[in-house]
Amino acid sequence: MDNAAVFLILFVLFAVGSLGLAPFLGQDFFPSVDSGQFQDHVRARTGTRIEETAALCDHIDSTIRENVPAKEVVSIVDNIGLPYSA
Repeated sequence: MDNAAVFLILFVLFAVGSLGLAPFLGQDFFPSVDSGQFQDHVRARTGTRIEETAALCDHIDSTIRENVPAKEVVSIVDNIGLPYSA
């Protein structure tokens, strides 16, 4: 048997074997995990001073702390400023 025939047979076997993976297409490799985190993106009006934006974030933080039990809140992080753009 020459090399071309061996290659063709292996290629066909590989292609047919790969079809067995079709049911797994589009699925995540890792299972979804409920990490208990959430992100809240807030935008203030254009031209809002940084001090006013910080006060708005403080108000949001206090609202979260009023509605979520204290034992379930480990930390709240505020990133205030303009988004990075290259």
